[in-house]
Amino acid sequence: MSDSHARPTWPQLGRDAAALGFAALTLVMASGLFFVDPVINRILHIGVGFVMLFAMRAVPRSGWRWPAVIALVTMVGVTAYALHLYPIAWQFVGLPPSRLEIGLGVAAILISLLAAWMVAGPSIPIIASFFVVYTLAGNSLPAPFSHAGLDIEQIVQALYVTGRGIYGTIAGVSANYIVLFVIFAAYLGQIGLIDFLLYKSRAVLGRTRGGPAKIAVVASGSLGAVMGTAYGNTASTGAFTIPMMRRSGFNPAFAAAVEATASVGGQFVPPILGGAAFLMVDILGITYNSVMLASLPLAILFYGSIFLMVDLTAVRQGIRSVPAQVRDEAPQDLLWGGWLKLLPIAVLIAMLVQGFTPQRAGFWAILSVMAVDLIETRSLGGVLRNLLRGLIEGAKGSAVIVGIVAAAGIIAGLTSTTGLGLVLSQILSQLAGNSYFLLLLLSAVTSIILGLGLPTIVCYLLMAVLVAPALIDAGVAPIAAHLFLIYFASLSSITPPVGPSNFIAATIAGEGTKPMAVGLFAMQLALPGFIIPMIFAYHPELLLQDGLTWQVLWSLLTAFLGIYALTAAQTGALLPGWVMSGAAPRVAVLAAAGLLLWPHAASDLAGIAVLVLAHVLVAARRHPVAEAAR
Repeated sequence: MSDSHARPTWPQLGRDAAALGFAALTLVMASGLFFVDPVINRILHIGVGFVMLFAMRAVPRSGWRWPAVIALVTMVGVTAYALHLYPIAWQFVGLPPSRLEIGLGVAAILISLLAAWMVAGPSIPIIASFFVVYTLAGNSLPAPFSHAGLDIEQIVQALYVTGRGIYGTIAGVSANYIVLFVIFAAYLGQIGLIDFLLYKSRAVLGRTRGGPAKIAVVASGSLGAVMGTAYGNTASTGAFTIPMMRRSGFNPAFAAAVEATASVGGQFVPPILGGAAFLMVDILGITYNSVMLASLPLAILFYGSIFLMVDLTAVRQGIRSVPAQVRDEAPQDLLWGGWLKLLPIAVLIAMLVQGFTPQRAGFWAILSVMAVDLIETRSLGGVLRNLLRGLIEGAKGSAVIVGIVAAAGIIAGLTSTTGLGLVLSQILSQLAGNSYFLLLLLSAVTSIILGLGLPTIVCYLLMAVLVAPALIDAGVAPIAAHLFLIYFASLSSITPPVGPSNFIAATIAGEGTKPMAVGLFAMQLALPGFIIPMIFAYHPELLLQDGLTWQVLWSLLTAFLGIYALTAAQTGALLPGWVMSGAAPRVAVLAAAGLLLWPHAASDLAGIAVLVLAHVLVAARRHPVAEAAR
């Protein structure tokens, strides 16, 4: 009689051990029990993280096996020497690097490019290689792109020997924040938080029209507040929500688009924002609480727009609610209880509000997950199993981030060294002339195009260096400028023709669902969302940096009404459940949207009047939805 569970092989145990070691390193550094120099922390983070990544890729019958093995062995030497060199590097200031340091520095650069290729494809290595070539050839280029140029020794000095570049700011953001919160999310998944959110959303929203799509929106937003990643969010909730939407009558591509679009917002939903937000904190030198507060209105407007879109689409198409027997299909402990699973998130929010660093708050939130698990299971063995699984799965889940941060550090280091960011920022300002709107539009388009082939954090890094200075010089508040770029970099994950989230959602939808069709539906769903960054660029008070005032409330109200009017014009339906027949009402609500979204008090009042008039016009010749669809 064979064992139903195959025993792990030694290589599998080795990979799990590497992942567990990486997670343990992250938790120890987050605990604050020991003081470790920040650069030493980054060196260890990249070194141990790369060992884990290469161990995961060094599997039989894999094209990466031998490159991964060679890179793993080499990385041990690169890391060991970096740990030896950094504490004494001050003794060699002004001296060129030795031959050994040049060799190890070049190896570190090549390994960083290889790691990025393994986890994210060729885009990042190609861009990083371009910056290396640009740095080498600077004095041969025409103005305004020419610069003094650096040789290999100077590049190695900048990227490896000094503790910047590969071990710079981006590595620190990954070491201190991103990986910690990926582990936190994975551990919450082990104690059943994802199932809890999905079943609760279904029980509450399933009885409303278009309920399955609303469940996807709310569940993805709730999970995004914990995960902070579009791809993982799409895969986690999509497996549950997309089939349910299809069974309720939604087009498969539309169902996939709802999930993909809703999952994007996880990167700007508090309390855990995407990795780019942590990088933004470091670049601007502001508190995480400021970014978290500023992102709250954005998240409300974004998810409000998607919720309106699926509700009015359900009105137009007569999509029913989830059948009662399906709504109640859930384990009783999740349907009627399970609220304790939210305690770790409450702990995290409370500590952040009290002024604790995200690193320390994340550490204690992870400990609170253990406490919740012990209370619920009353089994120390079960708690330890869930802890180990959470740590291992979280560390493995962070491999994509770890794989790109060193290459991103190369890009950031060489961009600042050559001054390319200032040059491109000046060119962008010249193209826009004196037009504030054109500058915003060019910045948005650039961010989306760059983001088509890059993870959000890398796209944002480039935009923060290349574009943000132009926006700030034009009068955009620094926090608004950087959130503007993060927002559009995030939306690139659903923008065709690439749109990685669209591919994930299309795969789940099955039956030949085309990613391009998903992308086109996603663009329709997110159309109001593309306008939201423009709103807060013109209304920076919406970012709540000066508190909640009547002006903020008025701007938020008119922005939401404008988004509602635009959504109504797209779908041909109004919130009372009325279908608009004829062109006149749709033209009226579209005009109302334009007036409400135009940044002027008089146009706001005119827009409200036109929107009310449109409702009166539709009510006068109402075409009600069938009762069953209500």
